[in-house]
Amino acid sequence: MDWVGLTVDYVIPFTYVLFVVALIGALLVGPVLGFMNNPKGFMRSLIAVAAIVIVFVVGYAMASDAVKINYAKFGVDGGLSKLIDGSIITTYILFGVAVVGIIYSEVAKIFR
Repeated sequence: MDWVGLTVDYVIPFTYVLFVVALIGALLVGPVLGFMNNPKGFMRSLIAVAAIVIVFVVGYAMASDAVKINYAKFGVDGGLSKLIDGSIITTYILFGVAVVGIIYSEVAKIFR
């Protein structure tokens, strides 16, 4: 067996397995250790993730399921179009929140 055949048959699938193991470790073991070391910080992280999910749900609810011309070229249906629009609206909302937070932080520094 040559090197290319060995790589394709064994090394690449093994790399996928290692990637899945690392992903599981990052998604499961990391948060569990973080919770054990700092429960308050972990709860704040969960609240932040929940807030982002809520913002996405709001963005998804505001989105239209009409398929745009640019989307139709790629075979996008109404459901995927709504998901794309919801993601864009979520990005706009989070960008606006970030800008307001930056402005508030700078103005608050002036008055301290």
